[in-house]
Amino acid sequence: RPWLGDRCTLRAMPLPRDAAILVAGLSDRVYHSLTLPVDLALLGAPGCTLECSIESAHAFGGSGGLGFTHVDIPLQPELRGLEVFVQVLAVDPAANPGGLTSSNALRLRIGSR
Repeated sequence: RPWLGDRCTLRAMPLPRDAAILVAGLSDRVYHSLTLPVDLALLGAPGCTLECSIESAHAFGGSGGLGFTHVDIPLQPELRGLEVFVQVLAVDPAANPGGLTSSNALRLRIGSR
C-alpha cells in the first residue's frame, strides 16, 4: 500500500519486453473528453484498453519479463485518501498490428500509519 512518506514499489509481470510505460492518473472514469475505458483497437490493439487517465507517464523497465519502478510518496497530509490509478502499456510487436499490450489498471489509495 502507498503510505505517506514511504517508497511504493510497483511491479508487473509478465512483460513481453523488458521496457514498458507506466501511466498514472486521477480517474478511471474520464480522460479529457473520453469515457474510460477506451478501446485501443483504434490504435491496432484489439482486446487492449486504456483504463485510467494519464496525468503522468514513466519508463517501466526491468528484466526477464518483470517490470518495476519505485515511487516516493511525499509526507504531505493533504494526500491522505487520494486515489491514484496506474496501468502498464507495453510494446509487443507480435501481439497485434499496433504492437501494444495493456495491463489492467490498479487503484491505489494513499494512506498513513
